Amino acid sequence: MSEEIKKAEAEKKEAEEQQDTAEDLATKDPIEFFSRGKFALSTPIHADDRDVKELEYDFLALSSFEYAECMDRDTGTRNNTFNMTNKQALNLFAAAAARKTKGVDAADVRRGLSVADAVKAVQIATTFFVACSQEGNKRITTGSSK
Repeated sequence: MSEEIKKAEAEKKEAEEQQDTAEDLATKDPIEFFSRGKFALSTPIHADDRDVKELEYDFLALSSFEYAECMDRDTGTRNNTFNMTNKQALNLFAAAAARKTKGVDAADVRRGLSVADAVKAVQIATTFFVACSQEGNKRITTGSSK
């Protein structure tokens, strides 16, 4: 097989995989979709006497109390349950990564993430937070039942 044919087949396969991802996003439960994954770091963090190049995270592995502790770590801002600060998001991501990545604790993540990786970690946690809030809104009924 020529190199051009191999390249064309690889591009076609990549396009199909990207389409599958878009279809998954449209059909999956948003909480499930955004709750777990792997994040390849641009700069490794040091934990457990080794360099960690990838963090696996799972927000659903956290308890409600662990969630509250992450949110309460940011005491410098007013308490607002409808919005999340960057510090709260970073704390939540760190806890979710520590729960799932062997030999890594939340302090390793908070201390070791580069700025570029922290930007994405905050976005990941915030996306999960918003998905949970939106899905939770669908399960609330108000008013009196007469």
